[in-house]
Amino acid sequence: MDGTQVVILAVVVAVVAGSGFERVFESLGVDAVVPGGQTMNPSTQELLQAIEGVANDQVIVLPNNSNIILTAEQASGLTSKRVRVVPSKTMPQGIAALLAFNYQADTDSNASAMNEAVTQVRTVEVTRAVRTVQVNGFAVTEGQLIGLIDGDLAATDEDASNLVRQLLERAEA
Repeated sequence: MDGTQVVILAVVVAVVAGSGFERVFESLGVDAVVPGGQTMNPSTQELLQAIEGVANDQVIVLPNNSNIILTAEQASGLTSKRVRVVPSKTMPQGIAALLAFNYQADTDSNASAMNEAVTQVRTVEVTRAVRTVQVNGFAVTEGQLIGLIDGDLAATDEDASNLVRQLLERAEA
């Protein structure tokens, strides 16, 4: 070695759903993972502990869920560390943000590049409703197939093929 020392200017904390995604995020260089997701949002305290637990004073947080963005912002205000929240709403957006991360760039440059990467990703998900609810003009019953675009309810249908077709048409618009 030539004695050159690399200084890591910022580290990343990410909220991740499931062990598969956890392995993906860790392989992309996330320094701390907070378990969470659509039905299990971490608390402000859990995020704050992760932020405080990393060995760097500059931290970027990837919430990876629209329900967690505000909590991440609250946690960032409770620490003396310099924290930037990149408002990723989905796991694919979080992955895109990590791919834009540059270990040699400063925190603001990284946050800017990661924000831009997040805006370039559309996430389409098909799942079943966990409860009966009225959302975005849709009357949804528990167990019904629902379609999300970037984490927001965008369609419902009893037929999965029709639902996927509707979602893809709306995602392209």
